[in-house]
Amino acid sequence: MARKKKRRPCPRRKRMTRQGRLSSARATHWVENYKGKNVIVGYAKWFAVDLMCALVELRLLGVKIDQGREDQIKASIEARAAQRIRRKKLREQAQASEFQPFSDDFAVIANCALDCVPYEVCLEELEEAPLCGRTMTQSSQPRR
Repeated sequence: MARKKKRRPCPRRKRMTRQGRLSSARATHWVENYKGKNVIVGYAKWFAVDLMCALVELRLLGVKIDQGREDQIKASIEARAAQRIRRKKLREQAQASEFQPFSDDFAVIANCALDCVPYEVCLEELEEAPLCGRTMTQSSQPRR
């Protein structure tokens, strides 16, 4: 009985090393057959590499790329990294501001009657309007 062929989740061209990508691009004349507007982005998408890797490999394949385009790609990569860091800091600040530790102004009322639901009440409100016929003062406040 023949062995079953393994089913891979992605195409072979996306799993290649640099040497494999370069030999595949040469063998299939990928650069000559490319019909899109931006050869760098097309190469990056086809072989699933980042833009800097695509830039280096296209130079190795003999494609002329102007210095201005290379600088633009480097700037966009740096800007994206800076934006990611900024977003991460904002997310951390938002999470830190959401955390509000308990203050001494609130008391937790639990199981004062069979149909009561635990909830928080200001101590001033609790002293003004007793619940279930009982009052709770500072001394009888539950410990945390």
